[in-house]
Amino acid sequence: MELVRQASDLPRPEAPVPAPSAEAIRLYGDLKFEAQRCAYYHGMRARFFDSFGKTISLVSFVAGAGAFSSLIQGVGPLVSVLAIVTAFFSGLNLIIGFARKGRDHEVLRSKYYGILVEIEKARDDLPKLREIQVRLLGSYADGTIFLSALDMMATNRTAVSLGHRDYLIYVPWNHRALAHVWSFTGYYVNGKRPAKGTPVQDPAQAAGASSPPPVD
Repeated sequence: MELVRQASDLPRPEAPVPAPSAEAIRLYGDLKFEAQRCAYYHGMRARFFDSFGKTISLVSFVAGAGAFSSLIQGVGPLVSVLAIVTAFFSGLNLIIGFARKGRDHEVLRSKYYGILVEIEKARDDLPKLREIQVRLLGSYADGTIFLSALDMMATNRTAVSLGHRDYLIYVPWNHRALAHVWSFTGYYVNGKRPAKGTPVQDPAQAAGASSPPPVD
């Protein structure tokens, strides 16, 4: 009996943890790529509006100070010019609200990084990943309009950070320069790019490599 009790007291081997399903692995990769892309996109937008807003405020301050100084010195024409400059940039900042837009994008950036944390915690749990997928798709209902060129830049940054260099998309220099102010709608189609006047093609497929599929 003593031997039986001693044997029963021994720790039992734990049951093997089942390997994640192929669907869970695929969905985990898709969701991580998508959430990180959105976080990068909104991070770039937040920095743009913050920097531009500060520049506008500085220009308005300098122009206003110059107008006041010119008024004291009696330089009439210069006062008018500087007053117009001050009014223009102050009105532009008031109408567009650069600081507010920057904060809005910073909030969205933080939200997507929070989703990334949830994705990491649920990487092998298919039901939870599906719930996160629904929430991620629902997050697009905030009305944010993605600028195509900037979206491609965020996609490239995500591809590099996750080791998918075969998924890089060509973005012309003029698109990069104007990415925050012009969408270039129609130039980019489903992550594909035109190459020097040739028909639109996927660079990953052209190289014969596999690329992470988009979120369903």
